[in-house]
Amino acid sequence: IAFSETDPNQTAGQLRVPIAPTTIPGGVQLASTANALANIVGFVGEFDVSAAVRALSQKQGTDLLSSPKLTVLSGNPANITVAQELRYPQSYGEIQSQVGTGAVAGGAAGVTITAGTPQEFTHRNVGVELKVTPTVEEDDYSISLDLNPRVTEFEGFVEYGGPSVAISGTTTVTVPPGFYQPIFSVRDISTKVTIWDGATLVMGGLTREEVKKVNDKVPFFGDIPLLGRLFRSKGESAQKRNLLIFVTANLVSPGGSPKKQSLKSTPANSLFQNPTIVTPASSEPRTRTGAK
Repeated sequence: IAFSETDPNQTAGQLRVPIAPTTIPGGVQLASTANALANIVGFVGEFDVSAAVRALSQKQGTDLLSSPKLTVLSGNPANITVAQELRYPQSYGEIQSQVGTGAVAGGAAGVTITAGTPQEFTHRNVGVELKVTPTVEEDDYSISLDLNPRVTEFEGFVEYGGPSVAISGTTTVTVPPGFYQPIFSVRDISTKVTIWDGATLVMGGLTREEVKKVNDKVPFFGDIPLLGRLFRSKGESAQKRNLLIFVTANLVSPGGSPKKQSLKSTPANSLFQNPTIVTPASSEPRTRTGAK
């Protein structure tokens, strides 16, 4: 991380003070400052991201869902999916009913109804999906990001259609439709931003509020008229869940190292000419030889 400061007494002067990336000791407790760190506005550096993630992980009721990484060419789309695949019927067959011609013991013909059976299935991801298309700008230092995060949650099944009724004489058979389709709640954001190489973008606002109702009673005593109120209890609790997404973009050289920044002992824009190949037997260095 480098801080720049301009001398007011000089017309064109700049003092650059390099500072090594700061690390957070494992014993530092930052949970009490988690809410303040979530309100950071502007460019977020390596220390801010580490501090925010550490503080949020220490705060009760906060979970780190995933931390995927990928490399993509400029101008090409990429997808990150952390979800479960839910398969459900897409179409159902018709309900079949059959009325027998022979009389049974009750004096009426037998009635048979077959509910609609699933014919075709489809699937949908339930979880977090992120679509991103990075583009390196002409200055070769800033990166434009087309971002589309989507959070899909499964709410349950709903039954469509009405009951099927078959009547034969005095016999009436009623069968529920059995056509079930899932209900999903979706939260998504579409945005395009430009950030510096190595900067981190924080996206929030994907808030969801859950209201849970609890009806409890003591067996037998809770059903007594009037006095049963003393043995029954009702409650309602509301819980808000907010999803924060941290996106860090880095330019990578053809050799696989950071293009503009130095990472530990690896200088920027370096090429790995003599890599070491790890085999089941041992590690073998591979050197490049010139043509004779």
